[in-house]
Amino acid sequence: MTYRYFLSVTDDYSRRSALLFLEKKSEAFEKFQQFVSFWTARTGKRVSFLRSDNAAEFCSAEFDSYLLANGIKRELSCARSPQQNDVAERLNRTVMERVRAQLKLSGLPAAYWTYAASMAVVSINATPHRAIDDKIPNELWGDRDVDVRMLRVFGCEGFVHPGSAAHLKKFDARAERCVYLSPDFERKGFRVLNLESKCVQTRHDVQFNESVFPFTQEVEQVPRLSAPDVDKFFALPPVVDKGPVSTGDDDDDFMPELADDLTDDESDDGSGSGFPACRGACIQTGACLPGVRI
Repeated sequence: MTYRYFLSVTDDYSRRSALLFLEKKSEAFEKFQQFVSFWTARTGKRVSFLRSDNAAEFCSAEFDSYLLANGIKRELSCARSPQQNDVAERLNRTVMERVRAQLKLSGLPAAYWTYAASMAVVSINATPHRAIDDKIPNELWGDRDVDVRMLRVFGCEGFVHPGSAAHLKKFDARAERCVYLSPDFERKGFRVLNLESKCVQTRHDVQFNESVFPFTQEVEQVPRLSAPDVDKFFALPPVVDKGPVSTGDDDDDFMPELADDLTDDESDDGSGSGFPACRGACIQTGACLPGVRI
């Protein structure tokens, strides 16, 4: 689902805010109805006033009927006077500033702006607010379910277990790399982007490294070698059997010609190992084969 807009709602008493994400502006009325039902059920209080600008989505006939039926008084700001709706306008500016900063820091594409916006609102609700005498909106509103320990640096690196160990082979990795997006308070987990499966998951068994941001790192393209190329680098040169040469001692038969070939100055790597130079370099440093470490 691709969201293009968000509708910000703020409680004037506690200054606790929420974002309602929209695909189209015409969804504003339906989202507002759902939010009022949720708000009333959680607080036990009804909404008395609604202050907004003169946008068409707030001035429709169905919106007017709903407000009249529920006893909600409407307050509209004048045209070209955003200062009359300063609480909402200031929140929108703060959220967008934090979204831009988080996307820039993490290197994530703009398609993940909704997660950055959610993180921004969560942090706003969990920090002291000057308008309410430096109290915390979540506590003033009575929300005790928010655990700030679920907060991490947006876009930082994480590692999750790949799942059931039944399908893992002996040398398979026991962790998959992911990127932190936002907390999921409903499931008490972390929303992460799995870099292996390319999908967003909610996981609890995550280990984070908050100083590393995968999307800001340049990925080095390691060349892939086919099987013949690998054999070419690692295969020993063919040995020609010149037949056994006896030294006159029955207990010690050796091949002096072959020994001379393997210890020749032109083929030896100088270490006295008896291996050709390329073979020795691959075993010692892996320098002859890009992307492979021995």
